[in-house]
Amino acid sequence: MLISYPGKFYSFVSKYYKFIVFPLVVFIFILAVFLFLNYQEKPVYFEKKPPVVYSEEEIEKTLADIINKGYTLDIGPYFEEVRSRLLARQLGIMKYKLKANDNLWDIAKHFRIRIDTVVGANSYLKSLTRTKQGQELLILSKKGVLHKVKEKEDLQAIAGLYGISKEKLEAENELAGGIKAGDYLFIPDVPPLEMTEEMKSQYDLTKLFGSPIWSGARTYTSYMKIRSDPFTGAKSFHDGLDIKAFPEDKICAVASGTVLFSGENGGFGLMIKIKHDNGYTTLYGHNSKLYVVSGQKVKKGQIIARAGSTGRSTGIHLHFTVWDKDNKLVDPSLMLMTTK
Repeated sequence: MLISYPGKFYSFVSKYYKFIVFPLVVFIFILAVFLFLNYQEKPVYFEKKPPVVYSEEEIEKTLADIINKGYTLDIGPYFEEVRSRLLARQLGIMKYKLKANDNLWDIAKHFRIRIDTVVGANSYLKSLTRTKQGQELLILSKKGVLHKVKEKEDLQAIAGLYGISKEKLEAENELAGGIKAGDYLFIPDVPPLEMTEEMKSQYDLTKLFGSPIWSGARTYTSYMKIRSDPFTGAKSFHDGLDIKAFPEDKICAVASGTVLFSGENGGFGLMIKIKHDNGYTTLYGHNSKLYVVSGQKVKKGQIIARAGSTGRSTGIHLHFTVWDKDNKLVDPSLMLMTTK
C-alpha cells in the first residue's frame, strides 16, 4: 500500500498541476520581480530652484560680517560679487570648503598655487593657522592676488602699488571699459597687500625664514604644545616643531647668522643652534651629520646638517625650535611659509 502512494501522488500532480503548480510558479516569479524592483537604488530628483541673486545690501552686510568675525562658513555673496565684477574674465575662480585637517599650505599645494594666492583672494582671513572645517575659501586658477578698486584709483597707481608695469596689468585684465570703484583686478605673481592687521603680523613673520629642509615642504608630525611624551607617556611641553624628514634630507639655516653651538646635546642628539642677524635664534635637533662648527658664520639656505634620528628620537625627523629677540619661544609653524 505504501509503495502505491508515490504513483498516486504523481498521478494527482499530473492531473491537476496546471491548476496548482503553474499558478504557484507564476506567483513566485511576480514576487521576485516586485522585490527586485523595490530594492533597487531609486534615482534622486533635485528640485529645480531659481538662481540666488544677492542684493547690494546683502553683499555689503556679508562682507562686514566677514571682516568682523575673521571667517565665514558661506562666502556666497563675496563669491558672487567677485564673479560679477572681475575684470580678468579668463581667470578661473571657485569656492572650496575646508575639510577636516586642511590647512592653507595644503590647499595651495593641491591647486598648484602659492600661499600668497590663497591669502590674496581671501583678504578677510585673520590667521594663517586657525582655520575651521566647513569654512569656504575663494580659489584662483593662477598665481596672483585680487585687488578691489577703490575710489579715485587709476591703473597707474595700482600698478605702482604692486611694483608691476601698467602694461602687464592691462594684459591680465579686460579693460576696454576702463575701471571703476568696486571692480576686481587680478594682479599676477605678487604677494598680497590687503589683509587684516592680525594676519599681516603673522604674514610678516613668514618672510623672516626660509625652509629648514633643502627639498622644501614636509609634513609636521608634532607641534609646539603640551603633549604625551613618546617614551614615557607623561604630559610635557614640546618646545618646538617636529618636521618629517628622510635619511638624505639636507638641513639648512633658515636665515643668516652665527652658529652658537654645533655638537651632541643630550636628547637633541647632534644639534645646531644659530643666532640670526634678525635677532631670532633657532635650534635644529636629531641630525645624523653636522657640517658647521661653533662660531661659524652661515648664510640663509646654507646646508648645515643632514637629517637623522640621534638622541631621544623615535624616527628620522627635524626638531626645530625658535626664540624671538627677547628670548621667548615662538611657534615655528607661524614662520615657515615653505613647509606645511
